[in-house]
Amino acid sequence: MKGAIAKSLSWAVFESLQGVHLTARQGYGPAEYDLGMLYYKGHGVPQNPMKALYWLKKAKAAGGFMGGLAASHISMIEHE
Repeated sequence: MKGAIAKSLSWAVFESLQGVHLTARQGYGPAEYDLGMLYYKGHGVPQNPMKALYWLKKAKAAGGFMGGLAASHISMIEHE
């Protein structure tokens, strides 16, 4: 039973990541921010600071609250 639960959770995570990536590609600022942070931290995707910066800069350009958060993370990543 544990294997089936883990498998279904893995599939749910995969589908969730696909949804975030799709909405980020469509220009939705909060999804761009989320995807950038996933790449920065390596959660569910390989850790990749360059992809993190790409998505966080798109989120910053979209503006709003998430854009402000993205700006602070961009500065942090660029100074590492």
